[in-house]
Parts: sequence; C-alpha cells; structure tokens
Amino acid sequence: MAIKKGDALKIILETAECYEKNLRNRNLLFLYEDKHHNIDSYEVVFEGSNFLHLTGLIVDKSTMPAQVFYQRCLAKRLSVSDFEIAADGTTELKLEVLPQLVSTNLSARMIGNFFSNRVRLYTERIAGSVHACMGFVTDLHGQKNVPNTVLKQDVRDITKRANRIVLTYRKAIEEELYTEIVYSAKKYDWDKLRLPKRYKYLPLPEK
Repeated sequence: MAIKKGDALKIILETAECYEKNLRNRNLLFLYEDKHHNIDSYEVVFEGSNFLHLTGLIVDKSTMPAQVFYQRCLAKRLSVSDFEIAADGTTELKLEVLPQLVSTNLSARMIGNFFSNRVRLYTERIAGSVHACMGFVTDLHGQKNVPNTVLKQDVRDITKRANRIVLTYRKAIEEELYTEIVYSAKKYDWDKLRLPKRYKYLPLPEK
C-alpha cells in the first residue's frame, strides 16, 4: 500500500529537523579496517541541497530547487502539493529508514564500495548497518563526497566487501580538525590501532 502524502510530509519535516541538527554543514570521517586489517578512511560532507536526494520524493526542480525544498522543510512551509510519491515504491522504502540515518553517525557500522545487480541506482560508497544504509558519490567538481541516496538494505548485500567501521568523527565544515567522536566500535583494542599519518592527531576513545 502506497504511503499517503500527508504521512510522507510528516516524516520529511521531522527528519529535516534532525538533518539540520546532526548533519548539515558538517563532515563525517569514517575510519575502517580494510581486508588486510589496516586502517583506511573515507570523508563525506552534508549540505542542505543534499537532503532532497535522500527522500525519494519527486519535485519540479525548475520551480523548487533542492536548496529551496530543504528551506521549506525547515520553515514548515512544504505542502503535499509540492511533491509526488514515486510510483515504484522507492519513496516508501527511503522514508522508512531515513529517520534512523540522519543521526550523528548515520547509525553506520560498516562501509564498502557499492556493488549490486538487484538495486538499480548509481552510487559509489555505502555506509550503514544490516538494516539501512546511505550511499555517497563524488560531487560534480570532484572535490568532495556527498550523500545521494538511502536504502533499506543490508550493507553486506550491496557492497563488494563490507569493512568494519572502527571510528567515526564529526566536525563543522569550517573547522580544520576533527575532535568529536560520534561512534567507536565495541570490543576494540585501541592500543593496537595504527592511524593513517594525516590523522595521527585524532583523539581516541577512553579505555
């Protein structure tokens, strides 16, 4: 059964508030173990204009660009006449998991390169859990990684290899260094952690 537009609107307005509080104009840095158990990294940035892509809604971008859509959500000025629900059911699936993904660390435990013959979409990197995940691509200028989709999928099913995330850090875009830890893996021996050279300054969880 298709989601009603009124119900979709309620979810969108609530998740926009969380996106604003937790992610907009912020960077996340994922540190993860590769197949050789070395620590690698992946950095992403979240802007207001990215939010529309995560909702699965169909809007007329000629009259409501992505940034305008987001501002209307925050101002509670978006109405059911401003959007349509995708006929293929993707809107329902995205809105079902989006609320749990707009947290400080995306509720992400694993990350990997996107690979699937079943999911018809373009994205490059996937971060999430066994229940839901977010996809990222390099922006048009090739300078940063930005979110472009959310999926109700197990990360392990749509990546070539699901790497364990060890630490996730968050900072404001204008800040130079990361100082806030928003996720740390459980039962990890921090004495054995060897950070990449550029991230030697990062704080570690208290033992």
